[in-house]
Amino acid sequence: RDETGLEVDAVAELPDGTLLGTIRVQGKLKTGEGVFCIYQTESNDGGHTWTKPHQIVDAGSPPHVLVHSSGKLILVYGYRREPFGERAKISTDNGKTWGEELILRDDAPSHDLGYPASVELKDGRIFTLYYQKHDVAAMPEIMQTIWEIPTR
Repeated sequence: RDETGLEVDAVAELPDGTLLGTIRVQGKLKTGEGVFCIYQTESNDGGHTWTKPHQIVDAGSPPHVLVHSSGKLILVYGYRREPFGERAKISTDNGKTWGEELILRDDAPSHDLGYPASVELKDGRIFTLYYQKHDVAAMPEIMQTIWEIPTR
């Protein structure tokens, strides 16, 4: 949290020392429409101050961000609209832009899911852990997906 009260959910340190922060934004607009999205901000002074946040995901949260050994940034998040599940985006330019949304899972029975965290495995694949239900009447479980960064 900086002096403005900005609270960052997940942070990755880029190779040049810049901190890239992702923010869960949730609430209702004056129109009554729900908002559940992700914003991004950067800090070049060790987290004391942050740039003005800008939106990077329209429908999904909370975020986790990882710097992959390839230099790509991996953003994972829960997707709480049908079809419910876990999604990801990849950046090849240190978060200046983000690629198309990747569907890691889209088989959840409800919006009760999310809080993913990812690590890189020795072979370069991504291990993403999150909570999700396997059945609408079931208690949430800890689940995983092991996936590869698309080469295209």
